[in-house]
Parts: sequence; C-alpha cells; structure tokens
Amino acid sequence: MLTAVFDIGKTNKKFILFDEELSVVDSRSVQFDEVVDDDGDPCEDLDGLVAWITGLVEDVVAERGGVGASGGAPGSASGGGSGSAGLLGRINFSTYGASLVHLDEGGKPVTPLYNYLKPYPEELLDTFHKAYGPADDFAAATGSPTWGMLNSGLQLYWLKHQKPELFDRIRHSLHLPQYCSYLLTGHAHDEPTSLGCHTAMWDYGRGDYHRWLGAESVSHLVPVRVQSTEVFPLAMSGLMGPGSAPSGILVGAGAHDSSAALYPYLKAFDEPFVFISTGTWIVTMNPFGDAQLSAADVRDGALCYMTPSLKPVKSVRMFLGHEHDHQSARIASAFDVNPGQLSSLPLDDASLAQARAQVRDTGIEYTPSVHLASGESVGGERGSGWDPLQFASAEVAYHALVDALVNLQLEALGAATGSTPVRRMFIDGGFAGNKLFLTLLARAVHPIKLATTELSQATAMGAALLVQEHVDPGHLKALLNTRVVPLR
Repeated sequence: MLTAVFDIGKTNKKFILFDEELSVVDSRSVQFDEVVDDDGDPCEDLDGLVAWITGLVEDVVAERGGVGASGGAPGSASGGGSGSAGLLGRINFSTYGASLVHLDEGGKPVTPLYNYLKPYPEELLDTFHKAYGPADDFAAATGSPTWGMLNSGLQLYWLKHQKPELFDRIRHSLHLPQYCSYLLTGHAHDEPTSLGCHTAMWDYGRGDYHRWLGAESVSHLVPVRVQSTEVFPLAMSGLMGPGSAPSGILVGAGAHDSSAALYPYLKAFDEPFVFISTGTWIVTMNPFGDAQLSAADVRDGALCYMTPSLKPVKSVRMFLGHEHDHQSARIASAFDVNPGQLSSLPLDDASLAQARAQVRDTGIEYTPSVHLASGESVGGERGSGWDPLQFASAEVAYHALVDALVNLQLEALGAATGSTPVRRMFIDGGFAGNKLFLTLLARAVHPIKLATTELSQATAMGAALLVQEHVDPGHLKALLNTRVVPLR
C-alpha cells in the first residue's frame, strides 16, 4: 500500500509517495508566486495551491487506483489483497503553521490566506493583553510568545475587530494542514500539532482551549479536535464527478510540519534528545522538557509546540535559515562568487581564526537583518553594522557569518534544553548538509553528540507515519541512519 504526502512549505510545495517500507517511490515539487491579500500585502496563492493538490490527487488516484479497487480491505495496514502493494491507500498533509483558512457556510474561503509575517496592529495587541493578561504571562500559559499574525488565534481576534463584515461570514476556521485534509474529505476539524503551533489558543496549564476564545465568542469557529492519527474516507465526488470516488483510500487529519518532522524520532528513540529542524526557520525542539513555560522562558525566546499526544514540546524558533540565505547572498555579491559555493565550504581553521580576529579587532558585532524570533524586519539597512567587505575573502566572511549563526543557535539550544539530561541532538533539513555549520555546532555542544540523518524527507515521513497503523521502531532507526558529526 502506498502513502502520499503533501509537504507544503512557504517556498517549496512537495508531493512524496512512500511504499510500505517508507521508501520514496515518487517525488514532485512546485513553487508558486505570491499574490496579494485584500490589504495589498503578499500572501499565499491559495487558489493555485488548491488546484495543484486536487489535480495531483486526481492524477495519482487515476494512476494508482485505490486499495478497495483490487479487493484489499479498506483501512487495513497492509492493504489486503496481493495486488495492493502498488496501490494508493493513504494521503496526509504536513504544512507550515500559523495560517488559517476561514470558510463560509458553503465551505468556501472567506478571506485570502493571510501571510503570518503580515504586520499586526500594536494597539490591537495592547487591547488584547489588557483584557487577557500581560504578554509574558499570557505567552507562558499558551506557549505562544506574542507575535501578532504568527499567533493564528490572534488572526481571528484581528478579523473580529478589524474586518467584522468578513468575520461575520466565517463558519469554520481551519489551520492550513486541516484545510488541505478538508479539501479531500469534507470533514472540518482541529488537530493537536497545528493547535500547538504558537496559536495562542491552547492553555497548557488547563489542558484546554484558552478562556479568551469563549469570551470573544470565537470558540464556535474552531471545529472539533481530533487525534493526529485520525483518518477519514476520501470524498472525491467534488473533484472528479459524482460516483467516481474510489473506496479504500483514507486521508489523514494533517499535521504541522516541524512537529511532523519530530515524529519519526519520537517513535524511534526513548532517551531524551533535542531535535533541530532546519529550513527557513531553525526550530530547536525538546520533547522531554518542562511541561509549563515560565515568564523567564518566554523572555529567553522559548515557546511550546505539541505532540500528537497533547504533550508540550519546549522549543525555540529562529529565522536563521532566512538570515543565512540573505547574508550569504550579500557575501556572494560582494566577492562575485556563487552562494552555493559558500554553503558547501568545509571548516578551515585558518579562515575561522582570521574571521574571529577580524571581528575582535573591529569590535563590530554581527547584526541580524531581521528579528530572529518573529521574522520581522528590524528596520534600516538589512544587516547594517556587518559588512562582508570588512573581511579579506568570501571564505573568511562566510566563516564569520556561520560562526555568528552557530552562536545564536547555541542560545536557542540553551533555552530549549534547560536542565534536561540530553546526550544526543539530531539535526535535519538544509543545515544538515552544511559542513561548516555542523562542525562548529558539534564542537560547541561536545560531549553531547550531534547527529545527522540520511533521511531526506523527515517531515513527509512523519506525516506518513501518522496514518500508519503499525510502526516498527527498529525499522525507523534503520531508515533514519543517524551519523555523529565529526569534530574536524
């Protein structure tokens, strides 16, 4: 039986098809240009995304059929009959978080898919916190630092108070992974990993939705919460015409991408570890930490995600992937080299020593171009105070950049790990292929072992595992094939 996963990032949208052994048998990707929302701000092309998802489902269902089509038992883990191994049995979604699709009575989107980096009115935040508690206390309770649109629950509050004519038309507000599931099933639901993605909706102390949802009369817009492992029958009639829905194919509830990437490690390893998911954001996740954040944790940049079992995951997220790409492009432009050439550089101790000496002698501290916790621009010239041309070469400048980024990552590790007795750290995503970043980080955390994995699709695999009935930890460990990063 095959499992299809749509892994939808801000930039890249991927479709991955796994076989029963969780090996990739097909992979496709696409990118969409941004459009603008009703305020003229950039946002996701929701129509294009929907057309891509539904079109691919039509194609794959037509090509692969359904488990039930060959006599397999619908919903069975193995797919039933002898001819079922190459047939599609499951579909699931992993997407970026902090994004809601608001549906009207007929199930159509009421608003654009607002960008989580869209500015949030400061006066509205002040009004919210006057009603529901100081920002640090509220963030500690909900595991959600106050980030405006990055707190998807506050998008609902914003709509109610800023766009009441649109708000009044909403009947369901679905996080993006659950909206994708809704497209194929018609079932509106909420789900733990999306709910736990700094939404400001969940009160970790109470183990329930925060009281503000009821006080603001928005709780009825949040649909029933289901388990992350829940599956629903594929309902394709709206896509392929009446009577054409194949039997036996089940669709998952959808999951937040960073939480999905963590899931294979949680299923494979029992001892405490820290997981570092890297991409545009670097998300440092400690699923073995304290259950409740303090105000001090929040000031250190910590937040909580949530496992499928509703357990908090103490985490720190930083916009380091974006920062790396932006500053690498500045270095490449200054020295007329290819940015890809920089990211493949190994550690050169002489270049590192020269970079550190230059920083020490000039006294110029590295200045990120954005607020790393929220992704918002810090204003002024991006990266002001840090000029690549102060260094002798592109190699030295890049060593200085990565050295600074590693130091920032160490701060995130300290905040996320706390007193948890961690012996291993796992890193996946884009930075897992950056030799310089890995070596510097491995040296800094020694004697804790930093390990990479050959698994290239951890997020998609996590989403696939969520809709599998049986998971073999030994097989997962073999698939992960973790390798300790050498110190040289």
